[in-house]
Amino acid sequence: QFLKQTSTPIFLIWGNNINDFMLASLSPYLPMKLPLNHSKEEATLVRLSEAGKIHPITQISDDEFENQKLWDELPPVYFSFNSIKVNPGAAELLAAENKLAYQLFRQGKPLPLLLTQKLGQQKSVALLAYGVWRWDLLMWGIGKDNRVFRQLLNNSIRWLVNKEDTKTVRIYPTQEIFHGGQAISFAAQIYTPNYDPLNGADVRVQVRDTEGREISAQLNPVGEGKYEAFLEPLPGGDYSYKGSARYQNRQIGIDQGQFSVEDFNLEFTETKINQKALQQLAFVTHGEFIADSSLATLKAKLNFKPRESRISRQWQLWHQIIFLIIAIILLAIEWFFRKKSGML
Repeated sequence: QFLKQTSTPIFLIWGNNINDFMLASLSPYLPMKLPLNHSKEEATLVRLSEAGKIHPITQISDDEFENQKLWDELPPVYFSFNSIKVNPGAAELLAAENKLAYQLFRQGKPLPLLLTQKLGQQKSVALLAYGVWRWDLLMWGIGKDNRVFRQLLNNSIRWLVNKEDTKTVRIYPTQEIFHGGQAISFAAQIYTPNYDPLNGADVRVQVRDTEGREISAQLNPVGEGKYEAFLEPLPGGDYSYKGSARYQNRQIGIDQGQFSVEDFNLEFTETKINQKALQQLAFVTHGEFIADSSLATLKAKLNFKPRESRISRQWQLWHQIIFLIIAIILLAIEWFFRKKSGML
């Protein structure tokens, strides 16, 4: 119930004394069914599966051939089962490679040793071999190091805890609105599934206007998984773009969006202050140029003397027709009341 409510990740490392009957209730949250079909203990080398060649957990090196070589150099580990029921949707990253495994593989029954599963937000990793300490200690004994063992654990934990709502491929214009005549700049941030910066990717973007005309550009790497590109200024209007990133001949992600370009405006061709022109204008008009860094002195320089001005206006009322009309109306009212009261 706790796992169902919290989507807590599970990292299961097998051992020769594990009671898998007691773990059977966890089967829905693991990549395989429990209990396993046990057999005598077998020593085996490990083999990268096709899924393991590209999965972030088993990516010890970015170079495909070096990565394969590192796994091939590992000493044997142990397992004690002869069949596994893998849950639908689980990924098999490592498989056993010995005589028994070869026989079962020919029968269409591979023996996976490293499995992953993702159900919604819940993730799990199961390493079904034991004695994996040999990948650490024995490697030092033959003049190697524990790179594979250490990186396998780091990659597994990182994959388990990473939230996949964070995009590993982000391609975007540096502005939502560009001025007319301004170069169109794009930037990209490319990460591995473990969210490490990824260099050496082939990142491209296609820009389309409202009439369907397209412009393509390749983004250049600038380091730390970042890329950039600059396009020639575009006519004013709305544009859509779609970007893609490929690595080792595989598409690793896409991104898309929109941006706008304003119509060309001569005012924006030179937005930097022209101090020399302003100084010349001040000299010709007998003024003074004050830089923005000296604005504090402006108040002292504006020493205006107080000035008093008087404005008077005169009107001759009888030359205004409106006043004549008002006077006639008032006289008529007075005559009316006098007549009514018998005073006339």
